[in-house]
Amino acid sequence: MFSIRDGKWKLVVGDGSGGREKPTGTPFEKPYHLFDMTKDISERSNVIDKNPEIAARMEADLERIRTSGMSR
Repeated sequence: MFSIRDGKWKLVVGDGSGGREKPTGTPFEKPYHLFDMTKDISERSNVIDKNPEIAARMEADLERIRTSGMSR
């Protein structure tokens, strides 16, 4: 899976999981997952529904990075 961090926020852009196990799901397919890393380091509570504006901003930032050729 792909993800982007911004301060305490981590947006996982894929409809599965990565983490410590074999990744499942499809990168860049929704639903995405948003985590508050200061409260949920184990990434168990997806808070995207409570923070849609943060997720949208981070998704736009990631898309700018991807289209500019700055990502690998």
